[in-house]
Amino acid sequence: MKLDEIASINAGHQFRGRIQEKPGTGMFAVQMKNISPNQTVNWISCSETEPAGKREPNWLKPGDVLFAARGNNNYAVLIDETIGGLRAVAAPHFFVLRSKTSQLRPGFLAWLLNRPPSQHYFQREAEGTLTKSIRRSVLGATPVVLPPQDK
Repeated sequence: MKLDEIASINAGHQFRGRIQEKPGTGMFAVQMKNISPNQTVNWISCSETEPAGKREPNWLKPGDVLFAARGNNNYAVLIDETIGGLRAVAAPHFFVLRSKTSQLRPGFLAWLLNRPPSQHYFQREAEGTLTKSIRRSVLGATPVVLPPQDK
């Protein structure tokens, strides 16, 4: 099956220009620089900001998976319970994935997208000369094999 059959795929929050720091707002933006080498979010380093726009931001929640769609390294990061009560959005460089089914556990999805078969697929399908990127349709077409629930 394909990824978009079992998970929703949404772009990160669109900011106008740079992400401006605005201390005291209680809202944070997760950027690529906030991802630690072990592929977790370093919440302390996230910029406190104020998402622009009239629409309510798509706040991150435990179980979301961030997928870095730009750059030479495409990786997935699980948003786990360490987010606590923070109100945070993903920067536009990420896609936010949410499982549509209880059969797909978010941790498994992040693990699967970081495995060599998925990484080879992303390398093969990436576009761009200087900066590589993965289009939403390419991410949605990522092959996914779900093992039985007991495994």
